[in-house]
Amino acid sequence: MAGLIASGVIKWTARKLPSLVSAPIGSSQSDEQQTSAISDVQALQRTMATVQRTLGVMDEDNIRDESGRLRLRELQQFAYDAQDAIDKYKFELLRRMMDDPNSNGEDRSTCKRKRKGKKENFDLKNIMSKIIMSFTRKPCQITELDQLEYMLMDQVAGRKFLLVLDDVWSERKDLWDALLSPMSAAQLGAILVTTRNVNVSSVIQTMAPYHVGCLPFDESWQIFKQMAFGHLDQNIEKAFEEIGRKIVQKCGGLPLAVEAIGSVLRFEENEEKWSDILDSELWDLPTGEDTVLPALRLSYVRTPIDLKRCFVLFTLFPKGHIFMKENVVYLWISLGILKQNNHRHLENIGNQYFDDLLQRTMVQRVQIDGGHNCFTIHDLFLDLAKFVSVNGSIRILQVINAMDDNKMYCSSLFKNNRRCFSKLFSHHINITLPEDLRGLRHLRALDLSRSSLTSLPESIGELKLLRYLSIFQTRIAKLPESICGLYNLKVLDARTNMLGEIPQGIQKLVSLQHLSLDLWSPLCMPRGIGELKKLKTLTRYSVGTGNWHCNIAELHHLVNIHGELSFTGLSRVTNINDAQTANLVSKRHLQILRLDWSAGFYATECEHTVNENNATSTPEFEEEVFESLKPQRNLEELEVVEYSGNKYPSWMGDPAFSRLAKVTLWKQKCKFLPALGQLPQLHELVVIHMEGVERIGQEFYGQDSTKRFPALELLEFQDMPKWVEWYDIAESDFPSLRELKIKDSNELRVLPQKLPAHLKKLVITNCEKLIRLPIAPSLTSLVLKGNIHEETLSCLHFPLLRTLKVCFLRTAKFIKLENMPMLEGLAIVGCRQLFSVAGLSNLESLSLLNIKGCPNLHLPFEPLPQKVQQSTVTNCPQLQEWTEWQQAQMPKHEHQLQEPDGASYNQEVLNAIEDDSEDDFEGVSEDEDDCFYDSMLDVGESSGMAID
Repeated sequence: MAGLIASGVIKWTARKLPSLVSAPIGSSQSDEQQTSAISDVQALQRTMATVQRTLGVMDEDNIRDESGRLRLRELQQFAYDAQDAIDKYKFELLRRMMDDPNSNGEDRSTCKRKRKGKKENFDLKNIMSKIIMSFTRKPCQITELDQLEYMLMDQVAGRKFLLVLDDVWSERKDLWDALLSPMSAAQLGAILVTTRNVNVSSVIQTMAPYHVGCLPFDESWQIFKQMAFGHLDQNIEKAFEEIGRKIVQKCGGLPLAVEAIGSVLRFEENEEKWSDILDSELWDLPTGEDTVLPALRLSYVRTPIDLKRCFVLFTLFPKGHIFMKENVVYLWISLGILKQNNHRHLENIGNQYFDDLLQRTMVQRVQIDGGHNCFTIHDLFLDLAKFVSVNGSIRILQVINAMDDNKMYCSSLFKNNRRCFSKLFSHHINITLPEDLRGLRHLRALDLSRSSLTSLPESIGELKLLRYLSIFQTRIAKLPESICGLYNLKVLDARTNMLGEIPQGIQKLVSLQHLSLDLWSPLCMPRGIGELKKLKTLTRYSVGTGNWHCNIAELHHLVNIHGELSFTGLSRVTNINDAQTANLVSKRHLQILRLDWSAGFYATECEHTVNENNATSTPEFEEEVFESLKPQRNLEELEVVEYSGNKYPSWMGDPAFSRLAKVTLWKQKCKFLPALGQLPQLHELVVIHMEGVERIGQEFYGQDSTKRFPALELLEFQDMPKWVEWYDIAESDFPSLRELKIKDSNELRVLPQKLPAHLKKLVITNCEKLIRLPIAPSLTSLVLKGNIHEETLSCLHFPLLRTLKVCFLRTAKFIKLENMPMLEGLAIVGCRQLFSVAGLSNLESLSLLNIKGCPNLHLPFEPLPQKVQQSTVTNCPQLQEWTEWQQAQMPKHEHQLQEPDGASYNQEVLNAIEDDSEDDFEGVSEDEDDCFYDSMLDVGESSGMAID
């Protein structure tokens, strides 16, 4: 493995040498000096070609003798030294090119990295914060340990809880005692700890540990078949099945090993390759305490060499680290790990490699709040990455752990690590960078994301070989001007909502390919962005006025922009020709376009602004600007914000935009919606705060009389203050519509008599003048929230309805439940004035009932329907006796007390009832008693009882 990174480095250097040899160094050197320099580079090129041929056939995994390994490491060291030499040469050319436009140049460098990682890290503050968040469902901003202890004690007081701590390694009893101490206030607590360290169980156990055994062979074989053969459960060739069963036997019932080997063999159709894995010597390697490592290493050995280079980079990350795909790909690019292909962009190659690692289970997808597409690496695979890189095949990043004394550690690091390759700072830590960073002049990648930094030192400009810089979610408001001297910088991730200004010399970053900026920051951008012709990522473009700010016309030459582009400040455009010159139609790789006429969400006064008043910004002028910003037809998402024109451009809604899948309109002044009904692939349409719209009709659908909105699945209207009527839906309209949301439209009186036939979910919020809901023949889920007319609550006739949620009704006192024979899940939440619910006992299909925060609600003493399997009542003091009475009735109907594992209710119904995406408090007026809702969210203050 030691040759993998070296091989990649040499390939990169060899590719760059011809262009460097042909470039003049500059007029400051004599002809003899230039000739000598070029000769040296040519000699280095020849030597590196020889080394490349050697590394191409060598791999440390196949070298058994120590002398061979030593030779490989020597070649590796040569590779790094050679690249350093080339980088320095290239940087000098770039520097002189910027000083003198008649010169040329660029540069990069690399050096050694160290790793610091504590597998046994037990972050007490972090664990306490997460426990508190699980109770409150709100972010915990407290950082002081004593305050965390007090808050945790308050949350668990009088409560019952189950706490699961997964994969614990810390043997420190003092930390364990510190965690348990505030939890002693609980009425009853159970803590489940999983660990692979026997010593941990002896320190913390209060009962005999349960040792999880290995999987039986039959279950291991089923996993292997799924991974190796896909879903083909039949017609497996006998030879492959025989070898596969023997491999599964060698995996010893370890699920991760079975998955890893199976996923690798999915790509192997040669019986001989299967036999090679079965007979490999790696099964017999000493394993110490970790029996799974040989199997994982086998999966690694069978991985293509290009993927091996990418995989080893994960040694940069600490255990449990959550990362985004794009950041990993950018790191691969910045560190020269990806194999160049003349016909494909490196970003596409990196995405493919990442997907391959995901398919081989070396990377795992994780779900986090906010819906971000995030990933992690299993700690056993992380152990494997560290194992195969232990001989220095990759110069490992320094990980600063949240448990460290960061200031002291940073100080020693910057003094002693002169050959540092890269640094990765872990999340949410307090660090202080020294003013002098020259000791890190070989640095290639610097990731300061999610740290508490408020500024970067001017000496950041001394990191001449830096390719990757991230200040993602820091507190940095201004970048130093010296950053513009980082001529090798390829990736600048400045997505922080505090960033107010980009340096004026930004155009000097001639190598920059990816510039990520936060959508909400009070950002002003200088002229010169258009000079960055290598840009592939530019997430935001803030249009300004005057000579300092960038002009929209500068986008003309940025034809390689990929992915997303968000404009802010379009109201500052003063010339139609500038908008036309931007030539958005030429940006053929653009997928997401956001057009915002405001200055941004957190807009502030800019010190460079001469005059913000744009005399030309009339509705008619904005219409011309919008017309001029026609994008290319492969666009997938479009968002329009604070547009003040009276009509929409002619191209909007054109069916030629055949890939447009999502449209969002926010805060418009048009009196009519654009004609979007002919877009063939529009799946989601969100309309928010259209203050001029009073009626929606034919103008919304387009001219074609059949199949309007053929692919639309989600339609949402929100905050439509003047909207009164929606009419003219034909039988063939919206054939794919599954979900309809209508929110905060208090003047709405009329909806179509019949909603689309395939509609499954309907959400109505704060529509107090809407008396009756339309017919929805296939409706299965209904959410009613806020100001809802009481007559609406008495006329709910949906025969196929399976889930009903009624949330935060402000005035309604009565709900009538009838003609809902299929209703399985019912939730009534936060209805302060609600007094009565009729028909509850007649819901013959009801299996899940959740009543929460209804202080005045009374229910008749009638048995619940026989199919009820789970009933929860919380914060309903008037139902105290009712819950006790229901509990007393249960022995008479033992079928109500089925164990959850045997429950027959549908998981989809359970998910719908537990879905809190609509459970916010925006329907509550400021003069009402918010303390009631605070207590409702406070798990520790629950005064109700639960029937389960």
